[in-house]
Amino acid sequence: MLFQYNSPQFALSIPTLRIHRGEAVSIIGRSGVGKTTLLSLILGLVKPDHGKIAIEGDAPLAARRGGAFGVAFQNPVLLPWLNIFQNVTLPWRLRGVPADLERAEALLAGVGLWKYRHAYPGDLSGGMRSRVSLARALACAPPIFVLDEPFSSLDEFTRTQMAILVSSLQAASKSTMIFVTHNMTEALLISDRIVLLGRPRDSTKPVCIINEFSAAFRNQTSSITSSEAFRRMLAELAACFSDEEGI
Repeated sequence: MLFQYNSPQFALSIPTLRIHRGEAVSIIGRSGVGKTTLLSLILGLVKPDHGKIAIEGDAPLAARRGGAFGVAFQNPVLLPWLNIFQNVTLPWRLRGVPADLERAEALLAGVGLWKYRHAYPGDLSGGMRSRVSLARALACAPPIFVLDEPFSSLDEFTRTQMAILVSSLQAASKSTMIFVTHNMTEALLISDRIVLLGRPRDSTKPVCIINEFSAAFRNQTSSITSSEAFRRMLAELAACFSDEEGI
């Protein structure tokens, strides 16, 4: 799959990327490398110039229209005239099915916002709105979670807690998850596999997948980040990340 921006020097080339059903995959890389562009391609918001993307055999646009995705972007998009509980239950209403109120309540409690359920987006901080957006993305337990740096406005402690929460919810629902971040700790906590995007030293070549890593720290408590195995894997990932232009 190839996607070009305004010139061949600004392109994204992914010959093959297979994500299995139920797998949690993080896409990491430097700012501006094309992580969000790759998500846009997966969601069918833009089309590749060459090649194709298939979601269980369907084109991305058809999959999106069929409700395959639950999406949370870096900048939360909430409806300001709906309160927090109404925003979280919106996906059910859009699908024309009764809302699972118990799940919505559990999600709001999980992201620490149950007591704000009657508040409106304008009453919340940016970090709180991000947590509402995350709860809404997970609401219907969609087949595929697509999360684009949803924790970027949160403090470090809350980021870790939200990563653990999302990982446990994804595992329980057996949904597939595609998670974009530049935070390596998040990636290790939330992923079965980590995909590193990078720009080759030869600037005429497009951005590509530099490396892939298996991770084994999902569904753990936050104390796992202090373990020797976690630190060793984090150091290995950081070394490859810092050397990503050396290919």
